[in-house]
Amino acid sequence: MRIIFTYCFILFNTLCHGQTFEVSIQNAQTHEPIAGAVIRGNDTQLLTDSLGVASVSAGVYSFQKLGFQTETLELNGEQIIFLNKSTTRLNEVEINAYELTQSWKEVAAPVAFLSDKDLRRFDDTQVVQAFNTLTGVRMEERSPASFRLNIRGSSLRAPFGVRNVKVYWDGIPFTEPEGNTPFNLLDISQFDRVEVIKGPAGSIYGAGTGGVVTLDSRVPETTPFGADLTQTFGSFGLNRSELNLNSSTGAVAYQAHLSHQSAEGYRDHSAMQRTTALLKMQFAPDKDRLFRFLIAYSDLQYQIPGALTLEQLNENRRMARPGSEDQNSSIHLRSLRLGMNHEYQINENWDWSQSFYGSMSFFDHPFILDYKRDSRQEVGFRTVVRGRETIGSKRLDLTIGAEGQFGRLNARNFGNVSGQADTLRFDDEITSLHLMTFAQANMDWGRGFRGTLGLSYNYFTYDIFRLIDFGVPGQPLQRRFEPQLAPRLALSKDITSQITAFASISYGFSPPTIQEVRTNEGSINEDLEAERGVSYEMGWKYLSTNSRWIGELNVFSFTLDETITTRVNEQGVVLFQNVGSTLQNGVEFMLKYKVLDRVGASFTSFDLGVNYTYHDFVFDDYQRGDNDFSGNALTGVAPHIFVLTADLESYGFMLNFTHNFTDAIPLNDQNTVFSDAYHFQSVRLSKEIKFSSYLDMRVFVGVNNLLNQQFSLGDDLNAFGGRFFQPAAERNYFGGLKLVF
Repeated sequence: MRIIFTYCFILFNTLCHGQTFEVSIQNAQTHEPIAGAVIRGNDTQLLTDSLGVASVSAGVYSFQKLGFQTETLELNGEQIIFLNKSTTRLNEVEINAYELTQSWKEVAAPVAFLSDKDLRRFDDTQVVQAFNTLTGVRMEERSPASFRLNIRGSSLRAPFGVRNVKVYWDGIPFTEPEGNTPFNLLDISQFDRVEVIKGPAGSIYGAGTGGVVTLDSRVPETTPFGADLTQTFGSFGLNRSELNLNSSTGAVAYQAHLSHQSAEGYRDHSAMQRTTALLKMQFAPDKDRLFRFLIAYSDLQYQIPGALTLEQLNENRRMARPGSEDQNSSIHLRSLRLGMNHEYQINENWDWSQSFYGSMSFFDHPFILDYKRDSRQEVGFRTVVRGRETIGSKRLDLTIGAEGQFGRLNARNFGNVSGQADTLRFDDEITSLHLMTFAQANMDWGRGFRGTLGLSYNYFTYDIFRLIDFGVPGQPLQRRFEPQLAPRLALSKDITSQITAFASISYGFSPPTIQEVRTNEGSINEDLEAERGVSYEMGWKYLSTNSRWIGELNVFSFTLDETITTRVNEQGVVLFQNVGSTLQNGVEFMLKYKVLDRVGASFTSFDLGVNYTYHDFVFDDYQRGDNDFSGNALTGVAPHIFVLTADLESYGFMLNFTHNFTDAIPLNDQNTVFSDAYHFQSVRLSKEIKFSSYLDMRVFVGVNNLLNQQFSLGDDLNAFGGRFFQPAAERNYFGGLKLVF
């Protein structure tokens, strides 16, 4: 009834006034609405709203959107316009970094991205190798599902876990308020796009000198029903199943995801299994409002084989550290997360988004020395108001927002007797609070000049109440870190229609995480201070007229004070400390070329890509006791990384080839122990078979570590007793199929 009334109203309005009517812009392949499409004609320019709708009058218009073919049509009344995916401008993509949607070339910042195609060029489980195709980014995996991620930096602060990097999932904070990110809870198949902001981005996103990762999960398809089922098998007992369901009825769309992955592991005592479930709903009550809801559950278990000495490594690469299996060294992590996002189009130029989430998790961790159990509850929000105004002939984009997170952690440490919790040693109640407000202005000055000024105000506090300290009642401890202002200034200039140059200055800070203040075995470090640093950067971006060439060159210098480093005591406990400063200089180079792009031809496409990262990171001022490490290379950083990618599509086959060279990495502050440099190669071959208009099958096979290199994806740093080495798998194979209904 409502639809009939709406059509009658539009018809009446058109007949009576003869002026405006609504058009809807949609993706020709998926029928999804295209927000932000540019409509030009009748001496006017319009943008479609979040539902792909705009009001126009009769006339001839062109319809443009980055990544789609431009259409020109004469309009006389309400109509749906379908835009086809571009075949010659695939490299021209939109970036949503810094809360502003713009083309990649216009962003005055080093922003890398992984598309759906990039994420799936490996075996559907290799999030590590996908991230490692990006310049300035290194993801590590010490044992299955034990990730570390550093962006333009070192893994010193992350002997385990992802720290000093802020992560968002569909605009909602995913990093915990204490600073740790449980990246291993995520299934890479849930996402179709990743953006990585390299370097300090505190002006919009708060704490973290490393950078920011934004994860965009798949959008529910606007079809009555759709489903796909994927089954993957591989070496060392890899077995992965994934099911996705989609349904759409009117203004409501649903998506359900279920996956289970298990593996025996390359090394002894390195088995893992993970089950994830995700339910999403998208609801548009009218053209100005859009609601998104999600419920996500993860259950992750993995064994920890531990690091080896050089002698143990040479004796048997696949052995576990002695004692790991006897003590059942492992992790069991369960998490439930609820999230909601609301987008409201206030008017043609202003919109407002609000995101809220709540989560709870349970952490069970027997280790060689003790047994740790945590339970955690969190709530948080992020709200952003964005607007565009015109001042004379100048365009001004404004962003104002706030973010807050509150967490409560119950952390207990027990003795470990043959893998079972024994006597209670420590019992802590920990609350954490993070509040941030931010504002940003982007001005298009004309003549190719653009400027950005951003600023945030940040407040952090930890409250630790020790209930039990080896059987003795404890005392409360409060850590209030000094509030921080984080500014950023950036300028860009279009040198030519194909080349853009930019420069930026940004300030970053990073308070210690609760895992650094309260170390893994339960001791509390009251003296640890936040890291602070300033980054200076220049960059050049190139995009050819036909978008077949895309390139980027970045040069940066980052000075970090109060650098947090690690040391390991005789019991194997990782301890953290502030030391002087580090100087981090680097160069990043990226070039991609679309050699072939022919729709309908036998050889449909052929893409080549080259990435090179150079890091000259040193301890600028670092003295520990009688040892002076000033001038030493920063621990955990590869000075040279080279990546080559090649993608060929022919006769319905898709071949993906990746070559990664990673230089030797210093494993201790003294620079006396290094990992070996290595070449990692991966090949994936897939074939799509169409049975009917309703059913497709995609078959794939592949191999990782083609050259059978002996290497590591993440050794231990500053290890005690020479236990540095965490060997990665030798040559291994995978294969599977995907059914799409």
